[in-house]
Amino acid sequence: RRRRSVLIATLALAAIGSLALSQYLVHTDPDSAFYILASRAWELLVGSLLAVGAIPAISSGRNRQVLSLIALVGILVAGFAYTKNTLFPGAAALVPCLGAAILIHTGQHRDTLAYRFLASRPMVGLGLISYSLYLWHVPVITFYEAQFIKATPYSHKLALLVASVLIAALSWRFIEQPFRNRHGGLATRSVMSVAAGLGLAVVCVASLFIAARGLPQRFPAGALKFAEFSFEPEAMMRDGTCFISRSAFKSSVFDTENCLRLDPARPNVLIVGDSHAAHLWSGLRAAYPHINFLQATASGCSTDLLNDETRRCRSVMTHLFENFLVQHRVDAVILGLQWKTGNLEGIEPVLERLKSSAQSVYVFGPIVRYQSSLPRLLMRSALTGDHTVVDRARLSAPFKLDARFKGAFSTKGVKYVSLVDLLCGQNSCITLDAEGLPLQHDGSHLTANGSRLVAERLGPLLGLSAAARTIQ
Repeated sequence: RRRRSVLIATLALAAIGSLALSQYLVHTDPDSAFYILASRAWELLVGSLLAVGAIPAISSGRNRQVLSLIALVGILVAGFAYTKNTLFPGAAALVPCLGAAILIHTGQHRDTLAYRFLASRPMVGLGLISYSLYLWHVPVITFYEAQFIKATPYSHKLALLVASVLIAALSWRFIEQPFRNRHGGLATRSVMSVAAGLGLAVVCVASLFIAARGLPQRFPAGALKFAEFSFEPEAMMRDGTCFISRSAFKSSVFDTENCLRLDPARPNVLIVGDSHAAHLWSGLRAAYPHINFLQATASGCSTDLLNDETRRCRSVMTHLFENFLVQHRVDAVILGLQWKTGNLEGIEPVLERLKSSAQSVYVFGPIVRYQSSLPRLLMRSALTGDHTVVDRARLSAPFKLDARFKGAFSTKGVKYVSLVDLLCGQNSCITLDAEGLPLQHDGSHLTANGSRLVAERLGPLLGLSAAARTIQ
């Protein structure tokens, strides 16, 4: 309280420590990095440092203009460029947080273009309803997607945005403002009584729905089968041992001894890649027990497996390429990845390294993907009687990539396997397994039965059969 310099130093050290913890946790425990206060405190402490005058005033009007515009651009870039794959918060949060701090600091003089823009009536209005908008846009989008699966056309997205803003404006005017200003002629006791009564009614109705298990009789029998479908992929992928996922990375390590154990009595086939390689293991193992399938997989891997920046992927691939494949050879390698784009950067050295350690290398192309989870799409189709739901939700990108990859990999000395051709005909794709259940448990990953079906169809392509002792 008496020594401002000590206060500023304390706040600054706390902010630096919190940021360091945040950067560490985004790699080791992303959920904690996002949710716990200790790793987010630095974002608040940046504002604290501003509030106690730790940042010197910017006397130059020109410097204020430049800095405020850079800050505004930084916030916009973060808003549009950050994706679900961006490690956040961590260092990535510096861009929007420092941008906000700079805008506040430079805006005190009220003379910058950024200040004038943010102080305009439309922007102030948007700021006033921002909390209501934050709350209301979620149910608006959720109920839309429950009806239409996903807001694909831009006209639909624009309509959702407009609807969310209108509802937020009404909520701000008729809910937020009366409670803030205590106007409207209602006594506090009356307001609280009504609110408590409504809250109790909501709890009672919700409890009835929970007790009735969501009233499953609402659904036709065919739709109910898909609505109740649940699948845990961890066991079939061997998550936490031979497949290191994002959630498993903080508590598990790659089990080299079991996942890369060679069998001198059987052909040894190595499965390498991300989750789209891992989901093949259970089906191949079940369909061809005379072959020993090794597995080295991790989620989030890029095409450049030799230099992947994702720690969980790098931990697996470093051991595979720098240790195991240096000392051992296998009969064949199956490489599977989630090919999101046509970017094949870094794949050439990976293929060369694999070819030097295996008799044959198979590259598995992109699998059929959907806008939403396949069980949900099938449920929607059965519920409405609309048999085009699944076809309309099938993404075209995997088909385009597959056509491109057929040519791209034909000159690389590997054998390309088209999963699109394996699962799809001219006008439709396989969506159900032999038991009439979804072939994929989400938008792209196979179930155990789906993996087995794919494995059996792969047999002729890979030269596999129940009697075969070698792989072509």
